Amino acid sequence: DAAAASWHFVETGRGDAAAASWYSLEGRRLRYAVGDVRDEVGGPVETAWLLLGSLGHLLDADDAVTALGRARDALVPGGTLFLELPHPRETFRLDDVGEDAWIAPLAGGAGDVRVAWGDDDDAFDALTQVRSATVTFEVVRDGAVASSLTDVVPTREFTLQELLLLARLAGGFDATVATYGGMDLEIAADDDELAYRLVVVLTKAGGAPG
Repeated sequence: DAAAASWHFVETGRGDAAAASWYSLEGRRLRYAVGDVRDEVGGPVETAWLLLGSLGHLLDADDAVTALGRARDALVPGGTLFLELPHPRETFRLDDVGEDAWIAPLAGGAGDVRVAWGDDDDAFDALTQVRSATVTFEVVRDGAVASSLTDVVPTREFTLQELLLLARLAGGFDATVATYGGMDLEIAADDDELAYRLVVVLTKAGGAPG
């Protein structure tokens, strides 16, 4: 399933911070990379995805602009960059700050890892828009928690207007931007009932007219 595949990718990419591995899915080659998004990422590729709020780990606007520029450089003209982030309704506390949680199997059926990201009581700095996110990892074996680790990870939360400005500062993207309310592209970003994430799709300039 998707969780198992994702965990396999993480295990494969672990070790070298710049590690990258290629996979094949439905006739397309996929490259999973682990590293600093401010570094060069190679290419050219048709699409790049920065998921799970990864851009939020860059607390400084200049770093975010650098990361967007690196992704742009890796794309072919007309290539797309997917950014998945917390929905701005959470940033402005129009909705409760939800807990993201998922489970991934350990290699060889040795158990599971449970990850919980975020808590309603996390501190939020309104000036910097940085949330101190509570993150908990649990290793579960035979139905019982064998070990656990809890930490606080600072993450920046972006508004759509900020992301568009950062993309403009990075340069090289089309003015037309697509937005969605989740990785299901049938969900509109402004859907008050169904939208739970902010997904922004940037397109590198220079592609053939649609």
